[in-house]
Amino acid sequence: MNEILLFAADPAYASRAAMDTLRQRHPAGPLVVFIVAAAILLTLALAMATAVSIYCINKGGSSEWWAKNGWKVWEVRVACRMP
Repeated sequence: MNEILLFAADPAYASRAAMDTLRQRHPAGPLVVFIVAAAILLTLALAMATAVSIYCINKGGSSEWWAKNGWKVWEVRVACRMP
C-alpha cells in the first residue's frame, strides 16, 4: 500500500518503476515472443488471401466479368491471381 502512495506522490519513483518494468524480459524469452508474433501475422495474411480468393470466385472469376464492371485486366490478375 505504501508503494502505491509513493508511486502516486513521487514522479521520479514512478519513472524508475516504469523503466524497471521495461527492462524486465518476457518470461517466455524473446525468440518465443517473435515466433508467436510471426504466427499471428501469418494467420492474418492467410485470412486476407482467403477472403480475396473467395470474393474473386464468387464474382465469377473471369477477366471479361471484371472488365465489364470497370476493372482493368491487370488489376484483376493482381487481385485474383489469374494467369
